[in-house]
Amino acid sequence: MVWNCQGAESPVTIPHLKEVNNLLSLNMIFLSETKNKAKYIEKVKRILNFDNCYVIEAMNKSGGMSLMWNEETKVKDIKHSAFTIEVLIEDEEVKQDWWLIGFYASCDKQMRKGQWEENQLVDIGFKGNPWTWCNQWQDGEIRQRLDSELSSGGWSNIFEHPKCTHLESLASDHSMLILDTISGKRKKRKKFFFDKRWIQREGIGEVIKKAWEEDIRGSRMFRVVHKIKRCRVTLLKWRNGFIENSRKRISNLKQQLMEEKSSDIEGRKGRVAALKNQLVGAYREEEQYWSQKARINWPVEENEIKVAVFAMNPNKAPGLDGMTPFFFQKFWPTIKEEVVKAVKAFFQSGHLLKSLNHTIISLIPKVEIPTNLKQYRPISLCNVLYKVWVDWIMERISSVSYSFNINGETKEYVIPSRGIRQGVEARELKEILNHYERGSRQVINLDKSSICFSKNTKERDTEETWEPLPGVRTVNQGKYLGLPMEISGTMVKYWWGESEGRSKIRWCSWDKMIKAKLERGLEFRNLVYFNKALLGKQIWRMIRYPNLLVSRILKANYYPDSILNCEISKNSSWF
Repeated sequence: MVWNCQGAESPVTIPHLKEVNNLLSLNMIFLSETKNKAKYIEKVKRILNFDNCYVIEAMNKSGGMSLMWNEETKVKDIKHSAFTIEVLIEDEEVKQDWWLIGFYASCDKQMRKGQWEENQLVDIGFKGNPWTWCNQWQDGEIRQRLDSELSSGGWSNIFEHPKCTHLESLASDHSMLILDTISGKRKKRKKFFFDKRWIQREGIGEVIKKAWEEDIRGSRMFRVVHKIKRCRVTLLKWRNGFIENSRKRISNLKQQLMEEKSSDIEGRKGRVAALKNQLVGAYREEEQYWSQKARINWPVEENEIKVAVFAMNPNKAPGLDGMTPFFFQKFWPTIKEEVVKAVKAFFQSGHLLKSLNHTIISLIPKVEIPTNLKQYRPISLCNVLYKVWVDWIMERISSVSYSFNINGETKEYVIPSRGIRQGVEARELKEILNHYERGSRQVINLDKSSICFSKNTKERDTEETWEPLPGVRTVNQGKYLGLPMEISGTMVKYWWGESEGRSKIRWCSWDKMIKAKLERGLEFRNLVYFNKALLGKQIWRMIRYPNLLVSRILKANYYPDSILNCEISKNSSWF
């Protein structure tokens, strides 16, 4: 999808994008005129459930572009300019790679025409309204086709029947452009799954009961399978039959907006603005409805809170408020009513005062005369009321027990000693390292150790694995820039770094310093380019002398055909 959204922060923009994305299951979205920074666009990406995002930030609330895509879309390369985002797509459907370029072009017809002709681009056509932009003026309304989708001749040979649809938008003056590269292909039917939110609706029990109790003849297994199928069909009809009041209101408002936009009655602009405000409210009501239904219902008993309070060591160090657990235990009959209400209120609203969540970090010395931070042990001093919430929750989630179902019978109980915490692999690794230390009498310094995760590892899994290894740092899969870059960095620091805490004067730029003296430069050698020249010389040497030992080794490992067609493999060694 391609869309000039005229500001991603508009209250109608994101709900409208969610609707279209849910309806069409888009693979990629290109937005222009986002008028926002990368941080907000990342938030939009999460709301729309996309995996990746590339952002060109807006300048002073003007311009801005972004491209979002899912992991199913294989992006091999990505570039950008002031007006484009360009991605190389590995298309598994057609077994070819092709470039997608999101272009925020000039509105000048002659300039646009020149750009298209210069790049030999042709219009792929469209379905829908013959315009993509409207100024929404009651007097002197202008409608033009400012947005279009173009292709090269080579791309047209790959995709013979692409389809571009103009989808009118209520959130922007510009229409959405939906591109279907293989329009004749039948799309996969969305798989049915039981939505637990349906439980919140009245009457679902009767729907299931009626569907299940219908008489079906056959074997017992046959009857069960077909009754489940009957329930699925009945649930789909039931789901399609009900619409929330907010959904009805949204549909009605959208219909009214479309009618107003096409009418010539005086005062249309004011009525459109009023309807848009009502639409924003309807979207907000729907979001709040499902947010409320999604909340977890935590039944809290007074006795459970009391157990959590009295399970604490009465002499534990106090938090910021200075109160120890002994105070709460000693005066429990007096204070219990308000404390219990406060704890219950938290589980009903999900809101916790910042002052209660404030924690003091204290450093306790491990030795008599500590000389560095390693000889201190950090402890966190939390408010007692905060500890009550934490202890109650941990009691709930760590007291779970399991049993195994074997051949239809429940066998044994398993009570996990580690609760529901993850990171088991990291603990096992730590245990292996401990065995190594005991056997070799060599202690591993975790403060000098690091752990590297694949870029495909989710952030939550990274944190859960890393947590049981205190002192170990995480490192990214960065790219080694090489010795020339390091030496160049040292040179730059010498000329432009700091001296006695003060920045040095920058008399001229690095680009000027590496120019030849004939070009009024200082003729410093650009070591990065020089290194590339030396590497090129090595390649020439291997082409010219293929029987050298180094030439034969590299050829056997990396380029069985020609070094000019060599690709970097995953197990390549760098030297």
